[in-house]
Amino acid sequence: MLLTNTENSYGLIAKLFHWVMSIMVILMLIAVFLMDDYIEPPLKWQIFGLHEATGVLV
Repeated sequence: MLLTNTENSYGLIAKLFHWVMSIMVILMLIAVFLMDDYIEPPLKWQIFGLHEATGVLV
C-alpha cells in the first residue's frame, strides 16, 4: 500500500487520517452522553476538557 494518493485510490496516510478522525468523533459523542447522565464532578470536568480539546482538533 502506498503512502500517498494515486489517481485510483487514497494512500495510507489519507486512510489513517480518516479513521483516526472517525474514532475521535465517535469518542466525543460517547463522552458527551456519559457526561450528561452518568458522571459526577470532578471527573465530569476532566472529561469535558478532553471533549473540548478533541473538538478543536476535529
